Amino acid sequence: MSTLLAPEDFPSIYAAASASYEAGDYEKAALLFTSLTQSAPFEEAHWRGLASSKQMLLDYEAALHAWSIVALFNEQDPWVHFHAAECLLSFGQHSDARKALDMADARLKDDDEELRDKIELLRTIHIGQF
Repeated sequence: MSTLLAPEDFPSIYAAASASYEAGDYEKAALLFTSLTQSAPFEEAHWRGLASSKQMLLDYEAALHAWSIVALFNEQDPWVHFHAAECLLSFGQHSDARKALDMADARLKDDDEELRDKIELLRTIHIGQF
């Protein structure tokens, strides 16, 4: 059973979780972000950190779940759909991954060439399965 964090501790724990992530300690980051999501479930940044940490740990099922929650907060963010597609591809769910890439593509801004290139790269790499 987990203990809920005090709201005044959120900023320092978030900073520690982010620092752990940046240092490559994804396990610690995931634990901290999990505590944050349990204590403050309506904070998009907490879920985004958890999703990223779980994806880096190759826990694609947990990452996809967290990305889905991030999408509830910010459905127009193309990166959310792109990362969901990456997770879906790890399960071999090519049809759903294609839909997620289409959603990411539809939400791109004109100046987001980096993500446009990543979307096309994923499509090219997995063209045989799509």
